[in-house]
Amino acid sequence: MKAVRLSREDLHRLGYKPGDGRGGVVQLSPEAWQEALDRAEATLAAPAIRVPRSRKPNATEQRWFLSAKARWPGLEIRYEAISFRLAAGPLYTPDFSGWDGARLVWVAEVKGTYKLGSQSRSVLAWKSAAAEWPAVTFIFAQRKNGEWAETAIGPASYCA
Repeated sequence: MKAVRLSREDLHRLGYKPGDGRGGVVQLSPEAWQEALDRAEATLAAPAIRVPRSRKPNATEQRWFLSAKARWPGLEIRYEAISFRLAAGPLYTPDFSGWDGARLVWVAEVKGTYKLGSQSRSVLAWKSAAAEWPAVTFIFAQRKNGEWAETAIGPASYCA
């Protein structure tokens, strides 16, 4: 096999660091070329774009989901299916949304007993979205002492 000539920039891009210290073009042996090529193929095999993982509810959200399915058997309940663009610019994605066919009936934000630092931000986003979309019922469910404490804002026809 014939030796291949690559520039220093090509070698650095491939991850090969030659030790000659002179710069310019470096001549590689067939073994060194194969090693650099294998490293380049390994880096190309890794996806350059991260593929989004499928989102799943946590244990608290799953528990609320099961109770919601029992309460509203005729509704289709989806996890993180819709996002609201708030007037200030950010997106608010509630945990669950209840659909009656193609009509959005309610959305729910579910929190556990442990308060994370982001909880105050999610409560603010929930209140802002409820103020901006009065036709949708916004439910805030929190687990307290083994029971669900729920607050609803909007037309509460489905929140009985």
